[in-house]
Amino acid sequence: MRARVRKLVIGVALAVAFTLLVLQPFLLPINAQTTTTLPSSSGTGVVESKNWMIEPKLANGLVILDDVAINIMINNTQSIATPAPFDQFINITEQAVVNALGASIASAIWSQAVSYNFLNLLFLNSSGKPLYAWVMNYTSSWVAVWVKLPNGIPAQGAVNITLVFTNRTQYPYTGIYSAVYKGYDNGNYTFVQYGYFNDTVPSGWKTGVYYGSFSPTATTSGLELLNNGQNKGTYAYASIPNITSNYTVIVSWWYNGGADGLDQELYGNVSSLSQVQSIGGTYGGYMPYAAGGTVAQNEIFQSSAFIKNASTSKSTSFIGGGTYYVTTYFAV
Repeated sequence: MRARVRKLVIGVALAVAFTLLVLQPFLLPINAQTTTTLPSSSGTGVVESKNWMIEPKLANGLVILDDVAINIMINNTQSIATPAPFDQFINITEQAVVNALGASIASAIWSQAVSYNFLNLLFLNSSGKPLYAWVMNYTSSWVAVWVKLPNGIPAQGAVNITLVFTNRTQYPYTGIYSAVYKGYDNGNYTFVQYGYFNDTVPSGWKTGVYYGSFSPTATTSGLELLNNGQNKGTYAYASIPNITSNYTVIVSWWYNGGADGLDQELYGNVSSLSQVQSIGGTYGGYMPYAAGGTVAQNEIFQSSAFIKNASTSKSTSFIGGGTYYVTTYFAV
């Protein structure tokens, strides 16, 4: 199956609920990432220009801002092109917008964006066509967003896009993680594979039981993969495109308990499961491993994390028992 249908597998042997999304933003080596630059209004170290799509106007002594735009340059410093499509992570701070537009205008449009939960942002390609974007999280001083670039970024090249602060919601082109703000989630348009398990198992996802009698159950707190019982193991999985590019998996999940853990796996064969603890002689209970895959195992009982394939195991630290909300990033 590895060469025919690639799978993302989530296995667990604990009381766990989680939401999950799969991205395709990274190529190895991981430390050679793309970079994103916004311009500076001071003219010092400016990489890109800035412009107004529509000039602000004065009405009754107040500055009324229509659509305000900033050019963003995304550089690929690697000697190989990114995949196409490509999901680019961009962290935009209020200070970066101040640097680009000046304090007064930036303050006004930033406050407006916060009031819209940043759903009024619109990203355009160089031809002026809208791009899908997904707001992962935000505070009053920054917003973290993923933007889908349909054609990727050429090797040692750059892509210019435009960020427009509008005065209206831009859904479905711009959406937001449902755990942050409900009703405008467009993750299925933005990512290669996406799942938000809020009282449902999303289309394209399947669940299964590896060992024991408990079946994964959709709840309003996420997909419950174990009900605080012993000697049980369950999983959820979805297919991903059969392409040669590498993937990054981001899993947002929480747990309450002391054993065993949750693993995330790429490229495994779900028709051939075994206990993940059999690789490297670690703990793991009945947490499943899909044959032939690469897996990140979060082992709660042992307070360790492991990266494994069919024959190799490498370890690092992880939090132990208790109640924790966790986001794991796993790149292959």
